[in-house]
Amino acid sequence: MILLCFVAYRLVYIDLHLSLSPGSYRESYVSDEVWYVTSARNILVKLFGVNVLNTWLGDGLRCTLILSGRPNETLVNELCSTDSCRILDSGYTGVEYTYATVTWDGGSTAMIPVPLGSGLNAVYVELYDGLEPVAEKAGSMGYNITGYICGWALPDKNGLNDYMNLEHPPLGKYIIGLSLLLGDNPFTWRLPSIISTTLLFLLGYAVTLYILRGITSEPLARLIALATPLLMLTDNSYFTVGALAMLDSFLALFTLLGLYMLVEHGYASLGSRVARVLVFSLAGCVKASGLFAVPGDFIEGLLDKRGALTRVRNGFSQLLLYFTIYPLILLVLSHPFINAMGWSAWFKTSVEGSIKWHTGVKTTSDTIASSPLDWLLGSNSFYMWLDASTGEWVRCSGQPIIYLTALVAGLVFSPWIIKRDELRRVWLLYLSILSGYVILYLIGNKSLYSFYIIHFAPVSTVLLVSITVYMFKTAYSWWRKRRDEG
Repeated sequence: MILLCFVAYRLVYIDLHLSLSPGSYRESYVSDEVWYVTSARNILVKLFGVNVLNTWLGDGLRCTLILSGRPNETLVNELCSTDSCRILDSGYTGVEYTYATVTWDGGSTAMIPVPLGSGLNAVYVELYDGLEPVAEKAGSMGYNITGYICGWALPDKNGLNDYMNLEHPPLGKYIIGLSLLLGDNPFTWRLPSIISTTLLFLLGYAVTLYILRGITSEPLARLIALATPLLMLTDNSYFTVGALAMLDSFLALFTLLGLYMLVEHGYASLGSRVARVLVFSLAGCVKASGLFAVPGDFIEGLLDKRGALTRVRNGFSQLLLYFTIYPLILLVLSHPFINAMGWSAWFKTSVEGSIKWHTGVKTTSDTIASSPLDWLLGSNSFYMWLDASTGEWVRCSGQPIIYLTALVAGLVFSPWIIKRDELRRVWLLYLSILSGYVILYLIGNKSLYSFYIIHFAPVSTVLLVSITVYMFKTAYSWWRKRRDEG
């Protein structure tokens, strides 16, 4: 409990440090929060009709007003002169255009605007008498308010007021959206990640304890199992990714919960298998990479200590459960999108488009990409944020020595591990997830980032601690036997 309190305190401290760092409202998003918080807010506003999101700052309703043109100083001054509006941030860069000549099929030509800039035509305001007086004032000056998003200021990126993050399933955005209902501000939108990351430490201990109970005595198992959360404290992925409103901490939580169910129940009953499929499917509804656990679960069915026919039936029936349950959950969670977009547009964007997005290069910008080998060696770590107090970048480097040592130990000791159900299941899941990222990289997705490591980091730590204890116990038993015989 003391350890969990420390983890939560450290995450909250990081959160507050980031929230209080100097910068404008639109610059308060850290790393990929730009995409996930914004899409969660857009989903609330555009799909669920939430017209009021309280930032718990000021007396009025705070909104990002999207304008028909780039706001100038005159507009800002005029809006500030009214009693119904206060300008909070007018530093949006706006969208700059060039013009291109297009020849249509009929031979006629036309000049069309082509956006050059990457910003929004917007101002961030606090409204005291609703939107109408401000819209009238802007309209009298030749500006139309083409849209508005209530809550915290939108980041300054073109088109972000309509962005839904359709390349990923919706569950993670729903979780962040629930936190926005409590209050749309940086501290609140990071709370789900902080809670999820704290629970990773608890689950890591619980899984390790269950495994060690079958290897050593109960008091010793309780003590040694603490090595897992203590080693996790050395992994900075929990204190970088886990402190931000990103999807990966939710992905890691569902994955580790699924591991616990796999380790404890295996293929003992249909009910436990269905429950495990549900949990891993929820991971896949946060990010599609949550389904990287499926091959490991399938292979465990083939290796379970039963007759050959039963093992084959178990393995392939488990696959059938995944092919049935995951699409059903995804469709239920995606119903608001399907209802708003139509089936065809949703499928093309969220299924076909998502597959292309995941299997290809996502960006050619200066963002630091890395391969799974880099994660094991600690190379090319992703920059998460700039520490205002030191002026240095904070990287998500994880704890490569744990990941690499767990992999090597699993390979070296696999003849012993495969005979031990609980160890084999952890080993299979670790291999399954890591192999998923390797395959993704090999088929063309070179835009992988080091913050993905939080997905498998807890699994690798559980594996390393469990293998170490088991092999020491095995070696000690062998030594005692030799001593007694000699």
